[in-house]
Amino acid sequence: VSILTDKFFFGDDAAGKQYISGSGGNLVISSSKFTTSASYFLVGHHTGSRLEFDNENLFISASTFYLGNDNTHISGSGGNIVISGSNVDVKTNKFFLGNPTSYVSGSTAGVEISGSEVNIKTNKFFFGNPTAFISGSTTGVIISGSSNIDILTPNFMLGNAATYISGSGTGITISGSAVDIHTNKFFLGNPTSYVSGSTTGVEISGSEVNIKTN
Repeated sequence: VSILTDKFFFGDDAAGKQYISGSGGNLVISSSKFTTSASYFLVGHHTGSRLEFDNENLFISASTFYLGNDNTHISGSGGNIVISGSNVDVKTNKFFLGNPTSYVSGSTAGVEISGSEVNIKTNKFFFGNPTAFISGSTTGVIISGSSNIDILTPNFMLGNAATYISGSGTGITISGSAVDIHTNKFFLGNPTSYVSGSTTGVEISGSEVNIKTN
């Protein structure tokens, strides 16, 4: 049976009814439930944007897509993907976000953050474990280690503009309106000119020693 027509309609267009209609090169299928038993199903162009099913695999191709609603959705276009929601949970044993030089990655071995510059802005942070960690909050920063803490840097400054300990290639500076160093043993200077102290006393050595006091 051949039916040649520019426009057709089969069914009932009343609310909630089912029909198939066609006109202007468009086909509309309306139904509360639509079932096809075909082993191959294709909507769209076979080499372009399409929905394709071959009885085992489902393939969806589109230059732009949108799944969800205004508040919770996954969308993509122009090579970018947007995930939006009041809560987003991504559960996986391994992940990678970024590119080969700047990224955040994770696996069962841990989390890695890499980049030429990494800025983490937060009011509170904790890195480490209960015995060895760096933590910070609005009250300050705490560095704790069960055995040794090594901070390796060519330049450092601890404190503020008026009270601080700083160091660089030119030496170490300690500044404050009052500086108290409590220790059982100390050494300031070099092998020939120095001030040293221990539980046995204080020693001052130098080719010339000037002590000026009021």
